[in-house]
Amino acid sequence: YELEPRAEPRPAVVFFHGGGLIYGTPLQDMVWARQIAEQGYVTFLAGYRLFEQFDGTNPWPAQLEDAQQAIQWVRAHADEYNVDPERVCAIGHSAGGHLAGLVGTTETTASPDPELVGISSRVDCVVTLSGDADLMVPYENSMWTSVFNDMFGGTVEEVPEVWQAASPAHNIDEDTVPFLIIHGNRDGDVPVEMARNLADALAEAGVEYVFAEVPAGHMDIRNPEATGKLQEAFLAYRLHPEE
Repeated sequence: YELEPRAEPRPAVVFFHGGGLIYGTPLQDMVWARQIAEQGYVTFLAGYRLFEQFDGTNPWPAQLEDAQQAIQWVRAHADEYNVDPERVCAIGHSAGGHLAGLVGTTETTASPDPELVGISSRVDCVVTLSGDADLMVPYENSMWTSVFNDMFGGTVEEVPEVWQAASPAHNIDEDTVPFLIIHGNRDGDVPVEMARNLADALAEAGVEYVFAEVPAGHMDIRNPEATGKLQEAFLAYRLHPEE
């Protein structure tokens, strides 16, 4: 989505949808993406392979690989969509925030698509709402623990390195990009401790971030009236859509 064509390229915002990496569709963020586009961005809804718990299809890291290729694809097609490839942000709620966090803390220039080889998958900033930022923190709902056990090929005790590598909070380095972290302290699905740990890791590494812990549940913070102005301010400060 783009508000209106103009001669100068616009910054891009790439949306990753929620659904625990096992369900959901990019179109569930359609209204959100249109609202952000109206603020002066080109917005994209990115899909990724979903893990099939019943037969083990698409185990991790298929989801991260697809998210990384989505960012590479946006940059590869920057001219076509009037995008500035040096101003690309990832945004997502829940599992989408998890993937957005990982494309801000990890990087690859490899790809099975020859067109994308050599293009960086690391975004220029991240907005994560209720994201799974530190998978070393236990879930209250054992269903999600079971899902990740199957997706990662073992429990956190059996393959801790996989769980850590899949956690934005455990991938912070000097190249990590600025973050806006929004999380509800009444979240019964993704513990707020995950967001707190991510904020602490960013602070320790000296990475710029904004952390908003709000009195809300897992889905409440998607309400534009609750956190829309904060998202708008962060994106404007980091991406300068007026330029």
